[in-house]
Amino acid sequence: MAATARFVLEDLRAAHDSAHMNPPEDDSKWRRDIVTLLTLLQTVGDAERKDRKRYPSDKKSIIKREWQQRWSKTLIFEHFIRKQRNNVVHQYKFPKITASAWTNAIGASLTTPHVDPHGTYTRIVRRGAIGARADVIGSGAFAGREILDVVEEGIRFWEEYLAIVEKVVGG
Repeated sequence: MAATARFVLEDLRAAHDSAHMNPPEDDSKWRRDIVTLLTLLQTVGDAERKDRKRYPSDKKSIIKREWQQRWSKTLIFEHFIRKQRNNVVHQYKFPKITASAWTNAIGASLTTPHVDPHGTYTRIVRRGAIGARADVIGSGAFAGREILDVVEEGIRFWEEYLAIVEKVVGG
């Protein structure tokens, strides 16, 4: 079983929920949230590789082949989990945000209209317990998407991958 990776994934979910329900009022808190989320997104994979060392060699090779052929080349992994994490952790360079909105009303809802670089109109609705904030990524493969939604997609990516790993190892 991918025990360490599952442990990290639970921390990632909690950090995502916290960022979603308690949106930052200032840019410093926003940057800390993004560093935490992107680091945990990458760490799930690092932990899975550590967990993999305990598996029988035939199971390791199946998982490694599955990762190389299918999972490592996905858009969410290559262009968000890996790329954005490396940008933030190694260069302290954050995703470009083209639209941002904030309200501090308790139980607030926030709708942010946005037209992405391809001319697609999107409405991002964000609700929080203390307030609401929406930050739209401005460039790259995820342009026009709200950053916490993309993090949520990364969480689903790891959930699906870990379920396959656990099926292969029988745990």
